[in-house]
Amino acid sequence: MLPLCRFNLLFNQRYLKSQNFLFVHSLAHNQQNIPPRFSTGDEPTKKKENYTSVQREKERRERINQISDAMNLYIKSINEQEQFIKDEMVGFERGKRHLANIMGVDPETMTQKQINTSIKYLFPSGLFSFKNTSCDATLFT
Repeated sequence: MLPLCRFNLLFNQRYLKSQNFLFVHSLAHNQQNIPPRFSTGDEPTKKKENYTSVQREKERRERINQISDAMNLYIKSINEQEQFIKDEMVGFERGKRHLANIMGVDPETMTQKQINTSIKYLFPSGLFSFKNTSCDATLFT
């Protein structure tokens, strides 16, 4: 808790404005038998709009709809990513089977190292030279 002199300085400069600080301020003054700065009628209050229960319910539903829309978009993007990954995996497995058939290897036991060496064997031209590789050359090593 702030020392009382520091608290008074901040309070007088209106850095502390909320009702909680007014309450703490009045408690601190009452513990030291110092009268509070504000009386009950002089306390600054913020404007509070009077909401009916219908307005509150409407705002609550709007927030829930905003959250549910965001969640729906998130779930949709996750599903699209999962579908993309599944499609790519199917394409990879199909290509792996074709490569294994060309090389005469069992497609179920073919490793990534065997895939890389068979690609190097089938494409001996300058496909793997440093000048012709893309920035992600680690795929072929």
